[in-house]
Amino acid sequence: MEKPPKDLKNRISLGVNDVAIGLGTRPEIFTNTTIKIKALRKENKYSRLIFFDSNERRSSIPVKGIVDAGQELLKAEVGYQFRIDGDIGALKLSESILFSKEDQVSDASLKEYIREYCSGHWKSIFDGVTQGNRREVETSTRVSARIEILVNSAGKDLGLVFSNVSVRWRASDEELSTHNRKRSRDKINKLDSELEKSGTEKLLADKKFRRNMKKRRTQTLQKEFENQESERLKDITRGSELKEIRHEGEKEHALLQNEEDLKDLQHSREMERQRERMNLNLEVERKRSEIRIKEESAKTATAAERLAIYEAQGIDPLKIDKIYGPESLVLNLNGTDVDLNRFIADIRERLDSGAHSAFEIDAFISNLEVFITNDMTLTSDALSDIYAILAQFHYHRGNKEGKMEEYITKSLSLNEANPISIRTKLDYLWNRHPQQFSPRKSIKFKHQLEEIRDLIDKLQSIYGSSSYQDMQDMMERSNIVSEALLNCR
Repeated sequence: MEKPPKDLKNRISLGVNDVAIGLGTRPEIFTNTTIKIKALRKENKYSRLIFFDSNERRSSIPVKGIVDAGQELLKAEVGYQFRIDGDIGALKLSESILFSKEDQVSDASLKEYIREYCSGHWKSIFDGVTQGNRREVETSTRVSARIEILVNSAGKDLGLVFSNVSVRWRASDEELSTHNRKRSRDKINKLDSELEKSGTEKLLADKKFRRNMKKRRTQTLQKEFENQESERLKDITRGSELKEIRHEGEKEHALLQNEEDLKDLQHSREMERQRERMNLNLEVERKRSEIRIKEESAKTATAAERLAIYEAQGIDPLKIDKIYGPESLVLNLNGTDVDLNRFIADIRERLDSGAHSAFEIDAFISNLEVFITNDMTLTSDALSDIYAILAQFHYHRGNKEGKMEEYITKSLSLNEANPISIRTKLDYLWNRHPQQFSPRKSIKFKHQLEEIRDLIDKLQSIYGSSSYQDMQDMMERSNIVSEALLNCR
């Protein structure tokens, strides 16, 4: 303060990151204010006025260390950011050993201080690090965290805070040796290329060499011409043989064409059989519709009329009321002499014929869901069958919200060989996309066709010889699916 620098202004404004410390009998800290140098000199309270800023700075130090005996020296460059820890940090720095040596803290003096402080800790810092794993992200992150803790411990007494510590590994002796060898090879290859180019230019400039090259080129062209003439004569000689071979080939082609025509005829006949089966299915569906219309008319008729209609159709009204009415379904299942398999078969036959309205099917579903919730005595097989019935009901209601598949999954989880659940899923996939059996579109549905084939195989193994009608149905379906899958190739 006795003789301030000539270029120092009288009024100095301190910003947010600036700190000034007046050193005297009692140090004073100035922040975010304006300092008047002349006024402070008149007060004569401070011997020195020190300016700091707390902005972050970036620096780095080279480090090296050996973890285990016999291991190559580990070398790295440690980068870090540091700043003064506010006005208290500035005060600490002004009283530290770094500031006592000169009037400012240089980057070189800070690096020297950090190196001396960390000198006895590098073995623990590099613990677990080898030349093989040093470049791994996990290793570098672990080492950086250790160094950050260590340098912050060193900076605590200086009023400095360190952050964003990173480690950049230097090349090992082996890597340097490999790099140098590569550089040497590149230099040698470049030199060889230049020598080869120079030698070629010298040879081309030699008249005798050019004369010899011209003579050899003439001999080469003559040999090529002779070889071409020899090949042409061989082709002429081979001509008659080729005619005979071509004649034989035409015969074989005619035979193959006949085989293709036979395959086309077989395919046409098979398609005709399929159309006949489809017409038969349409006729069956028409008859079912007639039955459904008659039964619907019976529902809206008076009691006497309904009884007359049922008797004319050969249907037992008592059986319909007691077994197939939604309100008595649970009562029938609770019976001691109920034949669950027969009951399921009857329900399925009624559903396939369209005997029940959507309202009745919803009532069936509601009653059954309440029944399985309240009855805790059902066996796994019985519960699997009831889930199968529910899946059948939901199939006829269009598999809304995936309920059919949900109950099929529950049924098969209790009995993976439940034929009703498997058959319901087969029927659903079979009728889901009729175009899947078209030769031109079957490739689009290959995955679904393979799933249908697997379901048919399961049902064939379950039915065995116990059900001739079901086995016949599965065999017909298997033939249709097999042909569709052949079109997928």
